[in-house]
Amino acid sequence: MKAVLSAIRANQKKGAKALTDSKELTNRIKGAGYTFEDIANLLGITRQSLDNKINNRVNASGNISEFKQGEIVKLRQLLGLNLTATNAIFFNVK
Repeated sequence: MKAVLSAIRANQKKGAKALTDSKELTNRIKGAGYTFEDIANLLGITRQSLDNKINNRVNASGNISEFKQGEIVKLRQLLGLNLTATNAIFFNVK
């Protein structure tokens, strides 16, 4: 957890806001046999919201679209992610 907080602080200092590793998350979703539509439905969000979050897009409020804690927990379960993979994908901790 300490490494995650350090990475977040470092990214904030650099001005970087996007933390999600889009390519890795996409590969994990496809590798688990899910479509983006499946994942969006399982998370209770729209396909467009999922796409925005995966690709770190700016929302209407001018903020980067990020996954909520509960969504990350659910994705960990659905995709069988361990803590190391979760940190790498969602918090840019390599």
